[in-house]
Amino acid sequence: MFEVVVLRAGTALFAIDVQVAVEIRGPETFGPADPHGRRNLEVRGQPLPVADLRRLCGQPAFDGGSPAMLLITAGTATLALAVDEVLEIETPDASPDAASPAQSRPFNFCSRHVRVDATRSASLIEPQSLLAALAVRD
Repeated sequence: MFEVVVLRAGTALFAIDVQVAVEIRGPETFGPADPHGRRNLEVRGQPLPVADLRRLCGQPAFDGGSPAMLLITAGTATLALAVDEVLEIETPDASPDAASPAQSRPFNFCSRHVRVDATRSASLIEPQSLLAALAVRD
């Protein structure tokens, strides 16, 4: 069974495979930026790169922190996704391979849309592509 965690970043809905989710965290304050201006979040003494999903999809970036975070794995790396809300875990109507390609504004870190329920679809985040987008954009 394929399940996704549904996230909201500004006005955009995203989904990510539940198997890459590590931890949901409440409001968080970002740590200082590295020499390249990239933000991080310290979790149990470990600095994790922050992927500000609002900024990555062209909306106003979070300023200093975010209302919610989802920690995920991307290969051997752990990332912190800064979002407005972690909504729910859903079983999409179609598997990711059968879902239609993203038809609204495409994000270079999403492969397609998945239908979350009868009225909503979400851009499916590909963790490795998100990691690559952070390296390019940050």
